[in-house]
Amino acid sequence: REAADADEPAVHVTSTVTREALPEERRLPVDELRAACPDHRDGPGFYRRFAARGNEWLGAFQGIEELWVGEGQALGRIGVPPGVDPSGYTCHPALLDSCGQVIASLIPAEDRSAAFVLGSVDEVVIYPDAGVPVWAHAVPVVAWRSDSVCGDLVVADGDGRVIIEIRGLRLQYLQPPDSVRDPEGW
Repeated sequence: REAADADEPAVHVTSTVTREALPEERRLPVDELRAACPDHRDGPGFYRRFAARGNEWLGAFQGIEELWVGEGQALGRIGVPPGVDPSGYTCHPALLDSCGQVIASLIPAEDRSAAFVLGSVDEVVIYPDAGVPVWAHAVPVVAWRSDSVCGDLVVADGDGRVIIEIRGLRLQYLQPPDSVRDPEGW
């Protein structure tokens, strides 16, 4: 920014909020998804893996208790961490963050990229009486940037009732893979 613009606010995010008629209630087929995702992992293992890469979620932001990973999808069981009180929220921010972390489980172990941050979200649908998330199902989508991983997320309560959908959740690497940094490696 130019020095003359220092008093002008910087726009970092824009959004549009609309109300739409909701479709019929949907259920996440949790048992079918677990069966389709044979690679079972525990939450502490997930957090160790990503801490080694530079993403260290602590305390309230460690809500993943279990993960099931399969071909092109992952299912996470989300728990309420100590110190988090979900009452008074449509969906507690720390729990929603934990749901979004399930997309990271789709990053292949051989991927050498470092830490990432939230890059963008295309669309969020929050259903009435959302409640406490217990399940998060992630599927990859093609990222529009080569320095990112992107996925769609469906969040459900303990009964499997879909309560939130997030489309185009993009995680942007702080230090992208060598193939992105080195044009000769393409």
